[in-house]
Amino acid sequence: MAKRYDFVVIGGGLVGCMVCLSISSKNRSVCLIEKNKINKIISDDYTPLSLSINSVNFLKEKNIWDENLIKSNLIESLYIKLFNSFNTVKISTSDINLESIGQVVDKASFLSYLRNLSKKNKNIDIIDNTELDIKQLESLPKIYLPNDSEAIDFGQLIVTDGANSKIAEKLNIPYKNINYDQTSYIFNGEYDSMEKSTAQIFTDKGVFAVLPGHGNKKSIVATVHNKFIDDFKFEANTINENLLERQLLPYVKNLKNLKLIYKHPLNTVRLDNWFFKQTLFLGNSSQLLHPFGAQGFNFALDCIKKLDTQWEYLSSNDKSTEHVINNITKKRNELLNGIDLTSSLLMKNNILAAISSSFIAKTLNLSTTLKKFFIKRILNT
Repeated sequence: MAKRYDFVVIGGGLVGCMVCLSISSKNRSVCLIEKNKINKIISDDYTPLSLSINSVNFLKEKNIWDENLIKSNLIESLYIKLFNSFNTVKISTSDINLESIGQVVDKASFLSYLRNLSKKNKNIDIIDNTELDIKQLESLPKIYLPNDSEAIDFGQLIVTDGANSKIAEKLNIPYKNINYDQTSYIFNGEYDSMEKSTAQIFTDKGVFAVLPGHGNKKSIVATVHNKFIDDFKFEANTINENLLERQLLPYVKNLKNLKLIYKHPLNTVRLDNWFFKQTLFLGNSSQLLHPFGAQGFNFALDCIKKLDTQWEYLSSNDKSTEHVINNITKKRNELLNGIDLTSSLLMKNNILAAISSSFIAKTLNLSTTLKKFFIKRILNT
């Protein structure tokens, strides 16, 4: 006889584990299916993940936060530099009356922590080191695993299988392809910078982020227009550290010992619908967001937070959750439109970007009301 779950979650990454932990806290049964082995990730590198204060508070509310097990760094101020030093906006804890703007955590230690919590949870069954048989997805609400004759029944399927979702493709969900013609690089390195601060820098070469690290390992995210990649020599034996440091001034000095940790091209896929029949898409499965503003995981957490009190009704397809679905859809559209607007106004090397950045910076610095509104939008508070 087939096993029955309230939910089946595809993908054991950050979003998949967070979904499982949220569902299980409502005493609902959930099966997590992950194609790789779920185990502790051991790495000497530091891969930064920026969490807004809203995300950190939600994790604390769910008792999913332990600073002794998660490598984290407090952010007390954020600098946004728009094309030149005269167009700089500073956001600090005094602007929001909170102890921090957010935290930067090490993605590997954070994921290991979430996976360990999931493995210990009595309401979560984990099937790892196996992939879903997507050839039989037409049989929803049943799914099949390879070499397993019995189906798994469920009330709701949640997909977090990453960008270019094979499940979304199999279900023929319409999508848009957005090519930013940029590539994002994450580095560890040594440099002098302000403590407990982060910076987002727009230049004619791309968008750059300076992030606190752990110990002597600090992090830089460089999202570069593809036509300038050869100038930086990011994948060569000798990286052009001087050129990179010029983009990061005045927030980084004495840059040295850079190590490339990760890279990915920003040729993204965005689903037209994130909720389809009995299937819900979260995280990069729904949209791979541009790293500007570090919105990706924070938006996924915000969706989980809104669904946190609705899992019971969602698994039974109760119409009372329709307003929550509509609310998330509205916010998703607002976020995507905001990223598209930012891309068109600030991420291109043209006169419009220069004029727009100057106007935005001056307006925010002169108007406390608009500045607070802007802060609420980017921090999701």
